[in-house]
Amino acid sequence: MQTLLSAPELCRVINRNGGAILDNAPSETVDAYLSIQEKLQNTDVSTDLGFQTQFLEHHKVRGVRIKNATLARYFEIMQEEKGSLSMNLRRLSIELFGKNVAGNVRTNHISFVSQMMNMLNDAYPVFDVNSAYIFGFEGPTQSRMTLNERIQIYDEFYNYMRSVYQEILESKMLYDLLKVYEMQLKLKGYKVTIAKRLDLVVRATGALDKKGLLILPEYRSNYSMA
Repeated sequence: MQTLLSAPELCRVINRNGGAILDNAPSETVDAYLSIQEKLQNTDVSTDLGFQTQFLEHHKVRGVRIKNATLARYFEIMQEEKGSLSMNLRRLSIELFGKNVAGNVRTNHISFVSQMMNMLNDAYPVFDVNSAYIFGFEGPTQSRMTLNERIQIYDEFYNYMRSVYQEILESKMLYDLLKVYEMQLKLKGYKVTIAKRLDLVVRATGALDKKGLLILPEYRSNYSMA
């Protein structure tokens, strides 16, 4: 069983370490993110090799062991999903990696899918090693699990993570901190939605936690995943 952070617990961690988190929240990568997002709306990403290269470099995809056929399908799906009101991590992951992944599907494969979803609609946060770490989530490692079973575990966590983000935004639990971050970004000429700011802040929090640089209260909840 995995015990995961709740929305109030995550906010206590972030608010207690707000200064350090904002000092480490990315700003230089925001420029690349906004540039890619703008191009996304004005090109056919399934055929635009310049866009594909910029996207892959921004998300540091090298070393993820993704086949060329999967990458081609990835950008086809991105083009097809433009304007979609609802995306499904499990469906997209199975379509991409059901037959075209070298070895078992891992966190970086699922992260790659979430990066597409986030670029298309930032109501879908990026799942990566940092967000997983701060929540207390560990990917499946059982060798006997099927690919579908592995993806299901990631999908369950991703849906939980999304629900936490939605609760934080709807309840304005991090309003002040996200407002300060907005002002910091505006000083550099960047206009970023509150959903994306939350995504960046949570991942920055996880990165600091991995390095042992956070002051952590007793924050684990009773929410568990099998």
